[in-house]
Amino acid sequence: MSSTTHTASSIAAADPDTGSSAPVGVLPLQLDVGYRPGEVATQACLVQARLGAGSSLFTALRCKHSPTAAHSLRVALSCSAWGMAVDLDPELLSDLEVAALLHDIGKIGVPDAVLLKPGKLDECETETVRGHQAMGLEILKSFGAPSAVREIIRYAPAWYASEVDRVPPHGNGLPLGARMLSIADAFDSMTHQQVYRDAMGRSKALERLVEAAGSQFDPYLLREFFDVEQADSVELHAAAARRWLRHLASETSAGDRQLSAPGFPAAAESLAPLFLEKLIGSMRDGVVCVDSQLHVQLWNRGAEVLSGVPAEEVTHQRWQPRLLKLRDEDGRAITEEDCPVRQVVLSSVQSIRRVQIQGRTPQPVAIDLHIVPVIGPEGQTRGANIFMRDVTSETSLEARCATLHEKATRDPLTQLANRAEFDRQHQPFIERHLERNEPGSLIICDIDHFKKINDTYGHPAGDAALRSFAELLSANCRPGDLVARYGGEEFVLLCTDCDQLAASERAEKIRRELGDMPLESLSGKRITASFGVTETAKKDTATAMLCRADQALLEAKSAGRNMVVTVNPDGIGRKSHGEGGWFNWWKPSRSMPVARAQLVSKVPLRVAVEKLRGFVTEYQTQAKAIDENHVVLRFEPEGNGLLRRESDRGVAFVLELGFYEEKTVGPTLPGRVRTRVEVAVRPRRDRDRRRSDVVERARTVIGYLQTYLITSEPGTDDEPVEPCGTTLAGTWLAE
Repeated sequence: MSSTTHTASSIAAADPDTGSSAPVGVLPLQLDVGYRPGEVATQACLVQARLGAGSSLFTALRCKHSPTAAHSLRVALSCSAWGMAVDLDPELLSDLEVAALLHDIGKIGVPDAVLLKPGKLDECETETVRGHQAMGLEILKSFGAPSAVREIIRYAPAWYASEVDRVPPHGNGLPLGARMLSIADAFDSMTHQQVYRDAMGRSKALERLVEAAGSQFDPYLLREFFDVEQADSVELHAAAARRWLRHLASETSAGDRQLSAPGFPAAAESLAPLFLEKLIGSMRDGVVCVDSQLHVQLWNRGAEVLSGVPAEEVTHQRWQPRLLKLRDEDGRAITEEDCPVRQVVLSSVQSIRRVQIQGRTPQPVAIDLHIVPVIGPEGQTRGANIFMRDVTSETSLEARCATLHEKATRDPLTQLANRAEFDRQHQPFIERHLERNEPGSLIICDIDHFKKINDTYGHPAGDAALRSFAELLSANCRPGDLVARYGGEEFVLLCTDCDQLAASERAEKIRRELGDMPLESLSGKRITASFGVTETAKKDTATAMLCRADQALLEAKSAGRNMVVTVNPDGIGRKSHGEGGWFNWWKPSRSMPVARAQLVSKVPLRVAVEKLRGFVTEYQTQAKAIDENHVVLRFEPEGNGLLRRESDRGVAFVLELGFYEEKTVGPTLPGRVRTRVEVAVRPRRDRDRRRSDVVERARTVIGYLQTYLITSEPGTDDEPVEPCGTTLAGTWLAE
């Protein structure tokens, strides 16, 4: 039950900064004591009213750890309300209020690593925390705090029962203020969020206090505290605050600008050097004080350790960013005009920034720079207090967390999202599109014959092929899309705000670009991929959508690979144009083509078909199959003189042709119709593939076809196009 059993047993969450300005000479405290955010300045006045010149101690505590300061103010108001309710002696009540405000002042000297540790403390850390009370008493003695205040703080941790108490006196021999502070401190600690545990409910906290009645706490005072808590505690706290503020008003109206709490020396300024030596000298954080002209007035030991710069080298020198080689978080040097210290002195608005300084080592040190303006009695800025806290361990932790997140969500080989990240985002993707009543599509694709690539060229070459395909998929992504490696050679692409027709066209574009992309890792060879596409449906789920896309992919593979298949939400499939889709239904050979080409004829499809008929007639080529836009021709060199030499045996080829009519939609020649022709040439007999000149012969056939159709290579015309949807079958069979 003791409030000293953990680093933050009396720490509660502070309110966020409100930007409110404090009264003259008082820094905003931003403490959570039950007031609205707009009353932050009033809270600062409360501290000034009770501590007077001693409010600088409380300000130092707040700058070190604002939740501890917030807890202290709440405990002080609770003790004040309690004392008023039972008509406590005014002098004792004043001592109790001041003691409650400053009972945790020694935590200024506790390292942040201990103070903010969320887990259990080890033995060394526990001793460090226990030492904070002795440190606080030394600070208060140096500052001239009255002995009655220090006695209350000294004996507040003591247990009421002698048999468990390690520090005499005990029982009613303990100061009354110490026994009251002990109860209020423990209750506030339990009912507010701590770094190492969640807050308890008020009823649960009161039960815990009852369990310790007679051992840790005075049972009579505990019953008294219950009675006060069961009354209107909010009104009692407000009444205590009003009494503090009346005290402040009476002191101000009397013209006493140097407010002092009862028992504090009126001439507190004479103790300033001792205060600075004891308080600031004991702080492990760097503390620097500059005047209105930015001349350094104080450079504590913490600043020396942090920066490696001795105080004698900078005292009375003008503060400049180059003193510490000040840089922003990205490592850019901070100029004198952009210096945050200069800006605070000019604007009188405090600032908190994370920056880098050049410390004792060559590596930059990350610090949190907290700059607080010092306002004089006349309302003018007298300078600024600069607090520097080393956060290198925090930034390292943040970097490690970012690395862990990347490892958890990224595929290490391709740097795409991994399967876990895809699974995490797939269902929300569907829900977003269904809520907005907009289409979203899924493309799943698989590199064809990938095992053969690994077996032929080795796994490093296969990895390079995977990376190249991943880069191609990423290049075809839009903002909001997600591309992921689903496993092995399989990839998935979530297309936001995209129906299945547009997704199918995008998949077809990727398919063609992949087929035209020679890979250095495969000695200039090309690879192909199969694609399955589907669209979101009403009441869709991630599993159902993935199954539809996978069904389409399986159909593309079984139909001959290197093609796009779309499956509607109702499960009906539709083939898009692709190599596999238009030669598989007629199977002259399952061997891979030895030559490919994509040609563009600047004539309509009907004219291109007529030219093709002329090619067939001229070279006695046989049309073996026709299906919509696709034609399979058998080319026999014998009898037509093509490629014939007296010493040569001719090579029979199979020409697989795909015809696609398109029209330009660009600004130069809008509406111009052209025909794109995809050509694949393979030997009709597998044994002919072993001939050294088979590729050259196949390319010669393509050259003759290109000349006859009056085509050019794509890329000479950069005008964007869209498909016309015209089919070849009707035109071809009409004759």
